[in-house]
Amino acid sequence: MQKGEAKLLRRQLTRSFGPLPSWTEQRLEQADEAELEAWADRVLECQSLDEVFGGAG
Repeated sequence: MQKGEAKLLRRQLTRSFGPLPSWTEQRLEQADEAELEAWADRVLECQSLDEVFGGAG
């Protein structure tokens, strides 16, 4: 289920912000379910990848 959540979030991020940098892919692969859910909520209101991931990058 976690892989499915990561796949959906990756798609949403790509549609919102364009091609994803490698650090984003790495974060998605290593995330737990709670992180994926938090990021999925943030993607709806943030204006950048840095905002979604809390300044990571």
